[in-house]
Amino acid sequence: MKVYKEFIRSHLPEELVDKADYNFDYYFLRGMNVMTEGERGGDDVLVYEAKSEEDLMLWQYSRVCRFIGDWPEFDKRMGYPKTWRYYRAYAENNRWKYIEYTKYDYNAIEDSRLHGFEQYLALVKIGFPPDRWEKEVKNHIILMNYWYSKPHWDYDREKLCFIEISDSKEHDEHSNPIDEPRPGSVVKVVEGYYSHNKETEKEEKTQKEDSQDSKAITGNAHEIIAKIFKESNAEKDNNFDISTIKKTYQTAKVNLYLKAEKFISQYAYLFSSKEWSISYKNSDIDFFFNFYDSKDEKANQV
Repeated sequence: MKVYKEFIRSHLPEELVDKADYNFDYYFLRGMNVMTEGERGGDDVLVYEAKSEEDLMLWQYSRVCRFIGDWPEFDKRMGYPKTWRYYRAYAENNRWKYIEYTKYDYNAIEDSRLHGFEQYLALVKIGFPPDRWEKEVKNHIILMNYWYSKPHWDYDREKLCFIEISDSKEHDEHSNPIDEPRPGSVVKVVEGYYSHNKETEKEEKTQKEDSQDSKAITGNAHEIIAKIFKESNAEKDNNFDISTIKKTYQTAKVNLYLKAEKFISQYAYLFSSKEWSISYKNSDIDFFFNFYDSKDEKANQV
């Protein structure tokens, strides 16, 4: 498939031109339809039905903008990082527990999609015709309000950011919507703003641990089994418990998917429910991208 790199580069901010990913090797054209190969011998997957060459060019441009990564200059312009009133602490009996902050920018539960949405809409505004950009804005307003019975979010087309328009609460089940946080689900109240520095330190520590786990798992298989065998006390008891070894090994292996889970959760809005961001964390990455592409275009048709 021809890549309209010159057009894309000419509509990106100068500081991003050399950082963007222009790789479309996983796609091919069938007529004007963008396709990817099916999984494990399955049927090819329709990703996007282009109506014209210009439409195809703008679709490629939007894809590059979607995966552009962090844009520090945009962060400064928008005043990031922002603070939410509620952050998810942990789950108990399939229900979230929350930490509440007394000072905040958003009177809502943290929604990690907001930053990416704002960044994407600011980028595509540069190259999209006004009517196409407005359609993208409306689609993303719908996505931001997906878990609210009453609209909570709108979009400021001048400041290029989402704004709160009501005190409506988020819910997590369309069939039986109950406002979150539920009574008694706030386990801690913190005076002041959320500390993003602590989150950065936590993330750096997690990345370091992930790297160590990755090196261990990709090492010699016999050494790994021997280590797990020893740590499971099977050696001491002279009892080679294969189920214990498998369980321990899988626990370690899950750590490799932490980064993938974090990445996928950023695009969970493309799926019909939040559970997708969890259920796909151990999935084949190629399959995920195929699923992402098809869902992305369906979202654009909302």
